[in-house]
Amino acid sequence: MIRNWAWLNGNWIDAEVLAIPVWDAGFVFGATVTDLCRTINHRLFRWAEHVQRFSKSAQLCKIPLPYSCDELTATAQELVARQTTMLGPSEDLALVMFATPGSVTQYRPSIAPPNTTQSSGETLSTVGMHTFRLPLARYARYWREGFRLVTAPVAPPPPESVPRAAKHRSRLHYWLAQRFAEEICPGATALLCDTDGCLLETAFANLVLVRGNDLYSAPAERILPGVSLQCVAELAQRLGWKMHYRPLLAPDVAAAEEVFLTSSSFCLLPVSQLNEKRFPCPGPKAVRLMQAWSEMLAFDLLEQLSRAEVAAAASL
Repeated sequence: MIRNWAWLNGNWIDAEVLAIPVWDAGFVFGATVTDLCRTINHRLFRWAEHVQRFSKSAQLCKIPLPYSCDELTATAQELVARQTTMLGPSEDLALVMFATPGSVTQYRPSIAPPNTTQSSGETLSTVGMHTFRLPLARYARYWREGFRLVTAPVAPPPPESVPRAAKHRSRLHYWLAQRFAEEICPGATALLCDTDGCLLETAFANLVLVRGNDLYSAPAERILPGVSLQCVAELAQRLGWKMHYRPLLAPDVAAAEEVFLTSSSFCLLPVSQLNEKRFPCPGPKAVRLMQAWSEMLAFDLLEQLSRAEVAAAASL
């Protein structure tokens, strides 16, 4: 039997039993840092950037990380090796890692095993990894149809309170924003705005506006530093285009010729509508960037989406 693996605090376990207790600070305080790295053709893509961001997120959020980047890398590579035995040749994985400060002592039942080191008595952090199959057929549909975005009147916590460079799971503001978007337009995705109206990002992707050969994203200090956003900037430079980082306001949307989202899980997907304005889907810059991405990898990302959609239809 092929097992579905996960890793928690140095131990390999069945993914079905992966959990943190309700007395863990990740649940009590929502104090969880995380990162997600996908595989492309069964190999982790830009893992070094992801694990470095994960380490920085832990530092920014004061969550002790008891494993080095090298140790996390070895674990991630082994997890992918174990999990790819379950995949078909056209499938890929997302690997999620997380860390919390560990148990909150006063919340822990007396019968629960202590989550402390035997030598010092200090509470241990909780660190885990798991994977899931990328929903490539779903991404294929979004490539054809695009995302519909609705700006939500919900701002993220100010950077003085929660560092925006940290990827974390304290996401109640995203939950509330998505509920607003669904009420306005069922099936839409919420786009967060800052207190000054600057367009920021969705819960899972960075936003890019396109006008001519110029690409625009929100200032780096206002958003999560996206690994895929950086990849888009590098590809744009190779293509002779220019990436700009500045506040994006309503007039910028009005002037935009196309819009897309970029994320580690799907690389790049188009936006067909932002509030009332519609955009080509996919737009020519999105198509060219995905072609360039595929050329860089020597792996056809769009063909992978097409094969996934065909396979999903055949299984119905």
